[in-house]
Amino acid sequence: MFSYFIKRLLMSLLTLVLVSIFAFSIMKILPGDPVRLALGEAVPEEKVQELREEYGLNDPFFVQYFNWVKGIVTKWDFGRSILTGEEITDLIAQRLPVTFSLGLPAFILGIVLGLLLGIVSAVDRGGIVDNIVSFFANLSLGVPQFWIAVMGVYVLSLKWKLIPLQGYVSPSASISGFLSHAVWPVICISTFIFAVIARQTRSNILEVIQQDYVRTARANGIKNSSILFRHTLKNALIPVVTIIGVQMRMLVCGSIIIESVFNIAGLGNLLLRGVTSRDYFIVQACVLLISFVTVIANFLVDIAYGFFDPRIRKSWR
Repeated sequence: MFSYFIKRLLMSLLTLVLVSIFAFSIMKILPGDPVRLALGEAVPEEKVQELREEYGLNDPFFVQYFNWVKGIVTKWDFGRSILTGEEITDLIAQRLPVTFSLGLPAFILGIVLGLLLGIVSAVDRGGIVDNIVSFFANLSLGVPQFWIAVMGVYVLSLKWKLIPLQGYVSPSASISGFLSHAVWPVICISTFIFAVIARQTRSNILEVIQQDYVRTARANGIKNSSILFRHTLKNALIPVVTIIGVQMRMLVCGSIIIESVFNIAGLGNLLLRGVTSRDYFIVQACVLLISFVTVIANFLVDIAYGFFDPRIRKSWR
C-alpha cells in the first residue's frame, strides 16, 4: 500500500506542477498588456514600463514562473493585483470562506439526495418515483443554472418575499441571516451535483443487478435488501466515487454564475473579475487553488477505490 500511495502522490504533484505551468502561461499568450489596461491609454510608456518592472513582467518567462512559485511555497504569497495593488492572499482569505460556506452544504446536499434518490429510482425502475427522479435529474442537467437562480429570485424574492433579493451574510454574524441568504444559492449549486450522481447511481445499480452473482444470490433466497446493500451497492458506487471527487472543486470555486447572479463576493466572483479585467495574478492564483483541490480530490478518490474494489486492494501489497 505504501508504494501505491507514494506513486499516486507523485503523480498528483506532477499534475499540479503541469497545471501551474499551464495556468501561468495561458494568461501570458493572450493579446494585450495588463499593465496598459490597468493604467489606461493616456499614461506615458515610461510609467507602464516602471510598473512592469515592479511586477517583474519584463523578466523571462521561467524567471517569472520560478519567482511566483517560490513566493507561494515559501511565503504563501500569490502576488498583488495589477489593477488595485491588493494582496491576492488577503483577497483569497476573505472570499474563500464565503464560497466554502455555500459550496460545502451544496456538496453534501447534492451527494445525499443523489445517492438516496438514485438508489430508490433504481429499485423502483419504471415506477412513479423513478419517473419523477429521472424527470428532475434531466431537468437539472438541461436547464441552465442561471435560469434556475433567476426564476427562484423572481418567485421567492420578488413575488413571495420569502428570501432576500441578493447578497450574503456570514454565519458568524447571523445564522438566520445566513440561512435566508444562502438557501436558494445552495439549492441552485446542488442541483447539478444531485442530477449527475442520481443518474449515475441509478445506471450503475441497474447494470450491477444484471450480473450473475446477483442473480445467484437472489436464487439462494437472500433478501433483496441484503443483496442491494451488501452485494450491489458497493460495486455500483465505484464510478460514483469518481464523480463525487470531481465535484469537490465546488468547495472552493462554488459557482461563478450563481455568485454573479446573487452578487456574492466569493472566489468564483474573484476569478471572473480577474478574467474580465485581465488581472494576471488573480487568475493564476484562483486557477492554481482550484486545481490544487481537484488534484487532492482525485488523489483521495484513487485511495478510496481500494476500499470498494478488492482487485485494487490486492495491488497495494
